Amino acid sequence: MDKNLVFENTPIFIPETSDSALLNLEREIPIFIGAHFVYCRKNVFKQLKEIAKPLIIDPVSYYNFQEAKAPETFKKLPYYLEEEPKTLYSNESYRTNNFINPCIEFQLDNYSDIIIAPYLFSPETDDTKFSTNLTILAQSISYLKNNNIKKPLFASIHIGNNFLNRPSTINSVIGRYYTDFKDSIDGYIITINGLDPRKAELEQLKTLTNLVFQLSKDKLVLLKQMGPFGEVLSAIGSAGYINSLLYGEFSEIEKPGGFGSGIHSRILIPELFIFVDNETVRKIGYKCECISCKNIHNLTDYARRSIHSYLRRSEVLEQMVNLNRIQRINFLLEKIKKAEKLISNYDLKYGLSLTKVCSFLYSWKSLLEWSKQLNYVEEGLEFEEELLKKLEEDNND
Repeated sequence: MDKNLVFENTPIFIPETSDSALLNLEREIPIFIGAHFVYCRKNVFKQLKEIAKPLIIDPVSYYNFQEAKAPETFKKLPYYLEEEPKTLYSNESYRTNNFINPCIEFQLDNYSDIIIAPYLFSPETDDTKFSTNLTILAQSISYLKNNNIKKPLFASIHIGNNFLNRPSTINSVIGRYYTDFKDSIDGYIITINGLDPRKAELEQLKTLTNLVFQLSKDKLVLLKQMGPFGEVLSAIGSAGYINSLLYGEFSEIEKPGGFGSGIHSRILIPELFIFVDNETVRKIGYKCECISCKNIHNLTDYARRSIHSYLRRSEVLEQMVNLNRIQRINFLLEKIKKAEKLISNYDLKYGLSLTKVCSFLYSWKSLLEWSKQLNYVEEGLEFEEELLKKLEEDNND
């Protein structure tokens, strides 16, 4: 399927939501929602479905098995598994009838515009779940083909962050997900568990950037739960990013709310790439001209902050739509430079410590500059050799 037919424009910000706040916009917007919320918040979902363009239902099938700590709402879904993992790994009939088929059918029955192949969380690339995910993806492709389903199919790559310390492992990820399935899927949704891009080493971010860039050669790549770092990767090559609006900024299996949980009482200042508390907003005299901040709809505080987050994040990516890759990178570099200047002025004038809070911007700026040299690796070449060569050249500069 032509990737331009999946989304009207890219890059795109897709809000992950399960409440009614965005309904106040009274217009079509993209919606990403977990399947367990489709089940337990039927009334809200029915309304969100009416404004969703596109609607994407995440099967959140990684909740299966102990380490994922499945919420009770997930256990009511038709593909919740009570058997031991080895049954899923070894029994094709069980895997097909109890996991793959009901998972895809749930998405179809609830009118998801994009189908996400069922997936498990794989801590490492040599974990059994990693290879099982590839088997599941192949069976999902067969299901859509055999049933003449024409909707776009995305593969979810939900993996632990340890592989970012081993650039050579990227070859196996690309080789298995891109080379093996390039003619059968339309895109990827990448979630790196335990990654906080504000704290990660630059070399880790380079590894992730290379993965995203190479997979984006002729496929759509969406990042999930990476906070404002989604803007950076959207400039470099991704088709956009998926994030909650006020909490769960980053992915952490062991912490249901994610690293960013508890920030819903703060407000996003996109000019600084961070959320800040009310006292800081008051001190710096921050003003926003979006419709939620003007409060023309007499919104609740929660709804106002949610809509503000959606509008301002969307606005940044909309400004990139008509730019080529180098222009997008330069656009983000300029945005970071402006942020650094604002931060310095605010700290000096109001005695704040934003420079320390936003120290990650230096690393992101270096990454953007470095990414200008990236080229797609031709098929048949070993990606890890190319990546390691680039990293070595960079370290020698």
